Amino acid sequence: MRKIKMSKLIVQPLLVVAMLMLSGCGAYMVSGGESSNHSYQSDRRIKSDVLRRLIDDPKITAKGIHVDVYRGLVTLTGTVRKRWMKRHVTLIVRDVKGVRDVDNQLKFRF
Repeated sequence: MRKIKMSKLIVQPLLVVAMLMLSGCGAYMVSGGESSNHSYQSDRRIKSDVLRRLIDDPKITAKGIHVDVYRGLVTLTGTVRKRWMKRHVTLIVRDVKGVRDVDNQLKFRF
């Protein structure tokens, strides 16, 4: 019985220390980079700004364009009416503050 109690006395504190160390690493990683909430808020703002600029642009119709944003990467899907509009949309989106890259998957339809 004494061996069991001794092993519990040794193992339990080691487990507690290991858990504390692992939880500390997780906290460091979140505080060392962008927190998920901040990233989410930034992505929402970027998406809002992109949509506003696309809607306000007189050269294109933003009706068929879908915008997704993840950590500053803007993905465009949907359709545009002319080939040059695809490039024009990319230029508009790249000009938005916070956009890191644009993945333009737009298709054109006749």
